Amino acid sequence: MGLLHAKLVRIAGFNLLILGAFLVSIDLLLGKYFSNSPAFGIPAAQVDVKNTYETSNIESTGGRHIAIYTRDHDGYRPYKVALPNNKLILTVGGSTTDQRWVDDHLTWQRKLENKLGIPVLNGGVDGQSSFGHLLSIENWHSKLLNPNRVDKIILLVGVTTSDLQQVLIRQSATDMIRPHH
Repeated sequence: MGLLHAKLVRIAGFNLLILGAFLVSIDLLLGKYFSNSPAFGIPAAQVDVKNTYETSNIESTGGRHIAIYTRDHDGYRPYKVALPNNKLILTVGGSTTDQRWVDDHLTWQRKLENKLGIPVLNGGVDGQSSFGHLLSIENWHSKLLNPNRVDKIILLVGVTTSDLQQVLIRQSATDMIRPHH
């Protein structure tokens, strides 16, 4: 009975694999996932912009707060200009990397850049998929950056606002019920 069971599991597994490959092939051929992906060309990153956002409703410190959001002609947020032989770090991700509502000088990339003393490029794109991030490296960053200069790539993917909010809510709830000494 054990041998028959193992053979049936193998046959079922193989059939599921074939079915999965067929469905993926149909989706690739007939679907619009790849043709609509913003990772072809510069992926939905704004280029040559300087926007000012009123962020007082986001800030909890009171008063009026303004965030300056800038993208250069290559689609990157401001960074320290590096000498031709200097190394740099590229950051790729969604809204938690892009930080649309955070002032240029307050992004985590700028803080990391100041701490390490090397340029940290912000290649974040709001709403991009994990697959789109990989394509952006191939179709955007690799065409603009010298690969010999990119020392590290930091990928911050899969963190959505709702996920982050849930973590913050859980952390706040834990802090509220934890006794403070």
